[in-house]
Amino acid sequence: MTDGAPGAGPIHVLLIDDEPDLLESLSYWLTAKGYQVTTASSGPQGLEQLKQRRPDVIFLDVRMPGMDGIETLRRIRAMDKDIPVVLVTADSLTDESKYAGARALGISGLFPKGASLSQLGEVLEVALRRIRKAEDASPSPDASPRGPLGSVLSAVRSALARLTPPKR
Repeated sequence: MTDGAPGAGPIHVLLIDDEPDLLESLSYWLTAKGYQVTTASSGPQGLEQLKQRRPDVIFLDVRMPGMDGIETLRRIRAMDKDIPVVLVTADSLTDESKYAGARALGISGLFPKGASLSQLGEVLEVALRRIRKAEDASPSPDASPRGPLGSVLSAVRSALARLTPPKR
């Protein structure tokens, strides 16, 4: 399911990886599932994409030439501390110490290259669930409470709007 995410419309996923075949296959699968996908083939390109439009989730390759995934993650965190980032790796996931630094920077998960696309969907759903929980925990100041109190507040706001003269 691709609705109900942070922004209106489809969920936007940014894929950052230096392997064109992987970018193409993941992009195709995610697009077929209804996600909006942007791709970048390097850390600097990914950062540029992030500056242009904030995605809902980022999948970031760990090993890339030039700026690697960990350095890219550091720079992402300097720009946005909350965006979910899933590291994509060809390494074994059994050595947790390899990813301690990345976990300290706030990754949302790990996706092993070569894993099934259904596993990609599961990792993405976990990341999105975290976003939804965070949004539910901190409602916007304009949000009305649910239930009877919400109905009363809505009626009061409506009455006040009718009494307030229009701005000129």
